[in-house]
Amino acid sequence: MTDDEAARMDAAWQKLAQVRENAQATKDVLSKELPAISVEGDSPDGAVHLAVNVDGVLTELRLGEQVRKMTPDRIAEAVLRTYAEAQRTAAQQAAELLRPFGGNTYLQDRFAWRQEFAPYAEPEPEPADLDALPLTVLRREW
Repeated sequence: MTDDEAARMDAAWQKLAQVRENAQATKDVLSKELPAISVEGDSPDGAVHLAVNVDGVLTELRLGEQVRKMTPDRIAEAVLRTYAEAQRTAAQQAAELLRPFGGNTYLQDRFAWRQEFAPYAEPEPEPADLDALPLTVLRREW
């Protein structure tokens, strides 16, 4: 074997070692770090608290006392908004973990899509709670 052939063989072995190292790092991310992602979210008014895993699956849901004064539509909207925000955050964290591996993979495409997902329309203003208004507002001055 010539010196040139030996040098090429050595370079090939080094490249193979690097490929193996990258494969192990990818395996570690996919088997350990990605599944460990969990994101908690709260609605702005604190009525909804929830958690999602890396797949965006709801793993925890708690409703606060505030929901007693909300209509069913408002509760549903608060849950959906909070859920979508937590899903986006989980997707962003997963995409950040996968970024060093480059390329367009199925997982990266799924996380990119979830970062843009919004299953709701813009909120309507909350109706006024008449019990909370001062009496002067409710009484007409003649």
